[in-house]
Amino acid sequence: MHQKGLIRFDPDLRLLNSSFREFVRLVGERDELEKQETQQGGSTWTSLKWPLGLGFGTIIFGLIMTQEELRTALPAVLTLFPLLLQGIPDLSKANVKSS
Repeated sequence: MHQKGLIRFDPDLRLLNSSFREFVRLVGERDELEKQETQQGGSTWTSLKWPLGLGFGTIIFGLIMTQEELRTALPAVLTLFPLLLQGIPDLSKANVKSS
């Protein structure tokens, strides 16, 4: 077996270098956070985000169908929609960092 030297025994267990130690620490913290989230079950936001999204979507659809100004602006909004979708992952990351 080829030894890469990532973990050494001299005399105690040590990782290769400080950057690799930091990587292992960050991965361990991330995995621990994911495990805690799954053990805690759904939060209030998790249980409410789909019904609220459906409600807001219904309201927006109703406004677009009943308001002529919104119907005329719809092609422009649909053109920008892919750009708006790109920002959604950033919002979820910001939510995780603020917790």
